[in-house]
Amino acid sequence: MYSQTNYVQAALQIQRWRDFGSQVFAYVIGSIVFIVIWAAQGQGFFWPVYPLLIWGLGLSVQHFNVVIRGQITDEEVRRKLNRNGGDM
Repeated sequence: MYSQTNYVQAALQIQRWRDFGSQVFAYVIGSIVFIVIWAAQGQGFFWPVYPLLIWGLGLSVQHFNVVIRGQITDEEVRRKLNRNGGDM
């Protein structure tokens, strides 16, 4: 069977991926809405670039936290607890 900490870490990683997927979906829908509004206004200056870039930057930070940094290991938790004398 799986240890409790491995199970919790796996569950947290799954939740992070689901949250990230939800954010990507919202970004795509928001992008479509911004572009449709821009097109309905007569297609002048492409102003949706600004909210899409800012939102995309936030999404890339979340991607970094989910994918690149990865899971929290037992060793990281132990180091944190040892540094703080067992307190969070």
